[in-house]
Amino acid sequence: MHTPDELCGTLVGGRYRVVERLGEGGMGIVYLALHEAIEKKIALKVLRLEFSIKPDLVTRFQQEAISASRIKHPGVLDVFDFGRLDNGCFFIAMELLEGRDLADELEKRRVVSPERATRIAIQICRALAAAHSQGVVHRDLKPENVYLHVTADGEELVKIVDFGIAQLRSTE
Repeated sequence: MHTPDELCGTLVGGRYRVVERLGEGGMGIVYLALHEAIEKKIALKVLRLEFSIKPDLVTRFQQEAISASRIKHPGVLDVFDFGRLDNGCFFIAMELLEGRDLADELEKRRVVSPERATRIAIQICRALAAAHSQGVVHRDLKPENVYLHVTADGEELVKIVDFGIAQLRSTE
């Protein structure tokens, strides 16, 4: 269910118009936003104010943006901006995904065909290989962090999300 709040309608970072709340987790809220200059729908993840005043959590949030943006692979959520709101909260701008996470899919279907499971597993492995080649170790891979994105033409693509506790290593 989409819940309106005080951020809806505001302009974030001078370019993202917040449209509606899409969901929330323990540390942040995810919004649908529109990049006004290019009329592109994006997802905007905003770190809650109580966490935005804790330097270690801000560092972790920024690390999530750095980790995901470093990889540049179709199987990893594309993160393209990091900034701070006027109220002090930090945000990450990222691609908007359509679909559901693997945990929700497994709960709904209970059984996944071997062919589909194989396609999903191969995509996860390729995305993780790309991350590892860039020195990024996810460290929190679970069904909730595997998103089954459905493209405009109906193709199902795996997107690895939530690099909040990822470890960055040298690529050498």
